[in-house]
Amino acid sequence: MPVVKLSLFLGKGGVGKTTVSSAYAVAHASRNPRLRFALLSSDPAHSLGDIFEEQYQFSDEFRPVRLPYGGSLRVAQIDAAKGLSDFLAEHRPELLDLLQQGTLFDRQDLEPLLDSALPGMAEIAALLRLNDLLASREFDEIIVDTAPMGHTLRLLELPQTFLHFLDFLELAGSRDQVLAATFGGSGRIRGKFVAQWRENITRLLQELSSSASQIVMVSSPEQFSLREVERSISVLGAMQPALAVTSFVLNRVPKGGVCSRCNSVAAMAARVEARLLRLLPDSKVRVGQDDGAPIMGAAQLKAFGDEVFYGKRRRAAATVPRTPMPEFHRSAWPLLKGEIGFSIGKGGVGKTTMAAAVGFHTAEEHPQLMVSVCSADPAPSLAEVFAKPMGEARVPVAGRENLLACELNAQQEFRRWANPLQARIEHAFHTERRGLHVELAFEKDLFASILDIVPPGVDELFAVLRIADLAAGKKEERLIVDMAPTGHALELLRTPARMLAWSRLLMKSLAPHRKLPLAQEIAVEIASVSQRVRTLEELLSASQVWMVMLAEPLPDRESSRLQSDLDALGLSPGAVFMNRILVRESACLRCRRARAWQAKSLAGWQRRPGQRIYIVPEFPSEIVGAARLKRFTRSILEWH
Repeated sequence: MPVVKLSLFLGKGGVGKTTVSSAYAVAHASRNPRLRFALLSSDPAHSLGDIFEEQYQFSDEFRPVRLPYGGSLRVAQIDAAKGLSDFLAEHRPELLDLLQQGTLFDRQDLEPLLDSALPGMAEIAALLRLNDLLASREFDEIIVDTAPMGHTLRLLELPQTFLHFLDFLELAGSRDQVLAATFGGSGRIRGKFVAQWRENITRLLQELSSSASQIVMVSSPEQFSLREVERSISVLGAMQPALAVTSFVLNRVPKGGVCSRCNSVAAMAARVEARLLRLLPDSKVRVGQDDGAPIMGAAQLKAFGDEVFYGKRRRAAATVPRTPMPEFHRSAWPLLKGEIGFSIGKGGVGKTTMAAAVGFHTAEEHPQLMVSVCSADPAPSLAEVFAKPMGEARVPVAGRENLLACELNAQQEFRRWANPLQARIEHAFHTERRGLHVELAFEKDLFASILDIVPPGVDELFAVLRIADLAAGKKEERLIVDMAPTGHALELLRTPARMLAWSRLLMKSLAPHRKLPLAQEIAVEIASVSQRVRTLEELLSASQVWMVMLAEPLPDRESSRLQSDLDALGLSPGAVFMNRILVRESACLRCRRARAWQAKSLAGWQRRPGQRIYIVPEFPSEIVGAARLKRFTRSILEWH
């Protein structure tokens, strides 16, 4: 059987994973015309259609891309809802059978619960799609453009979680056998589904860790990005089986020259490259040059891929837009006026910095307020911005007692919720161990088993609950939430409504079993969760939303889609931060080229009526600590 190569491109949001993975796919397909290549996006905020300059957005079905120098490349973007729907359509009878045998729910209870849309679908759909592709042997190499780091790590942990879920289903399927052994009769076990999927997931784990596969870590010449790489290598190494990064791409590296900014970034790139080689001495660090122009279309992607992966020198883009830069005027940094605000945008655009800056400025201007900045990103960098270690407990930052910050740990939040529930379930069955209560004791074991599994989507679910708790404070408190990157941020904002719908379904399912202690315990917990989510829904309706973006073609297009999605949720951004704008002319060719593309993006931006556009000038260094935050919040412009 032919070996399928699996190439995963990982990295923090904004480092250029989509560009690098697409360039790799085009360059390799062009140089190996007899091989079949697949490029798959697992990011819920897809942008492959943008980078290939296709007139349509790629769908869940693979479509061929026409390459200028030949080769076979097919491209698809995972549709999470469709992927999960297809899986349920194929396996619904077996799943319902197993769950019905193993729980107090009947088939009518379980049907709507299976159909309810909950977070984590993107990762589940990606896992299922990878499994199908590897099994089909349709391609010689599968290249995956992954979601930003936090959610990609969740995807890579998912096979192990899925195995735990199969253990639960196997236990559920043995219920009739346990009862038959106790009371007589014959039990039935439906193990075909579980056995088949245990084999599938074991094979996928072997493929991920095999020498035929590669994990390429993409970084940029920034401390934030480097720290994310260091954390990710540690997490990957601790997985079962351990996953190893095989090479790095250090992207967005300018050439040194007359420009102090480019010289500073180039010097930082040299330090980052040296650090990457110390982290993994046997790995290779490839460099992606930044000439100030976007890389879009198959021809440019091939030239970039040839440069990065084959060492072939690339010419700088010849065409430069001639759009004049708009005029701006000085403005004051915005404040959080209501109880809760959200900083949202594509990965790497500066969401965390903007959330920290708004919080810092609000706390400075209104010392009577208690301001909290909270990160809901599973790969947070709030600690780096405030230059202070932090976790889920709020701590004072930036030398101010009225400014607190925290980084949510969704898995710890889940365990904090699940552990007491497990204890209550144990207590509820403690007095039911005698007599005819073997069936109930089996139910207890099943629920304890399912609570041991950290479910996919826990990031969104328990981030929502924690935000609800933090936001339910006094009137003199304010909360700013630094969101996950675009696709998963939208999932979080949709979660309250989904959780309420799901809890109603669960409560309805529990009604026939309300005399059982277990059902009563779960009903109380579900009611409590529902109340917390309703509180957050009320706050969301009056929240402030700041959208953060870069004035570049790819982030620009994704931001336009994000703005439409927020409008549909009734959360239209009242302000937009256009970050890292090169306001002044420069003698540097790279900076002049980048500035020209920024001017073109700004000219085409369609703002909403009443929306304020803040222009945030390029800052000479990474914004770390109170002193730089203070300087940062003193320089902002506004665009009429």
